[in-house]
Amino acid sequence: MALGLPVGGAVLTRIVNEPVLRSRFVDCQSVRVPRLPEPNHEALRHELSRLRAEKRLTYDKLAELTGLSRTVLINLEHGTTRGSLDTWHRVAHGLGVPLGSLMEQLCHGHRPPS
Repeated sequence: MALGLPVGGAVLTRIVNEPVLRSRFVDCQSVRVPRLPEPNHEALRHELSRLRAEKRLTYDKLAELTGLSRTVLINLEHGTTRGSLDTWHRVAHGLGVPLGSLMEQLCHGHRPPS
């Protein structure tokens, strides 16, 4: 038998003498959250590397075009950091490509949403 006791903004329920904390607002049993595919950061960094090589840009030249430091660009390309949307916006402009063409790489390996 389950006994519900109010505790703050939740209900403490005892099931088989084990305390279980459940929210009054979301029933974890009835709400199914779809599992989304993970973004492919590896594909994004490979695209950065490919475009930089295709355009024959050194890290120094791309840093000059983007206003980002050489270290930030190296870290993005090597996967040490993921970068903010603002950073990738600057990279896209520096490479002369639409931001969307870079970001679509995040869906590489799975079907993007329609």
